[in-house]
Amino acid sequence: MRKYIIIAARGILIAAIIFWMMTIFGFSAQDAEASQSTSDIITGKIIETFVDNYDDMSAASQRELWDKISFVVRKVGHFGEYGILGGLIFLLMITFEKVRKNYKWLILELVVCAAYASTDEFHQGFVAGRSPMIRDVFIDTAGAFTAVVISLCIWHFILKRFVMPEKMKEANN
Repeated sequence: MRKYIIIAARGILIAAIIFWMMTIFGFSAQDAEASQSTSDIITGKIIETFVDNYDDMSAASQRELWDKISFVVRKVGHFGEYGILGGLIFLLMITFEKVRKNYKWLILELVVCAAYASTDEFHQGFVAGRSPMIRDVFIDTAGAFTAVVISLCIWHFILKRFVMPEKMKEANN
């Protein structure tokens, strides 16, 4: 029974990973205007929420602040997209006993994420107004790496808090 649950979980995770990769591809396929428009919505909300004196600033100061915040929004978007991808791939990989016994296998996850980030940036080179940026590949890979580290911490917490005490009880009985 447990075997079928793991197989089903893997199927769901593979579907989620493919869906998320398609979502990333969709964002990358947006031309520069559409991509900037998406970022501008978020940038506007951040300025509206956190910058009290924005309307009192000169036009040049407003533009400078807008551009800085927009840049951060775009890079955090990259980081977050690949953080989610890294987290999903981690969940899939941890279903394999080989990975649970030797975390070196997780390096493969980072290679997959970095390779996908590279092909994603390459793809952007063919989209109107967009260009590939090696910096974005590094940001994407850092997002995936961060997700792996956070996921490993959560995994170890779960093991120590819930799984290992149960195994100790079973061993003592």
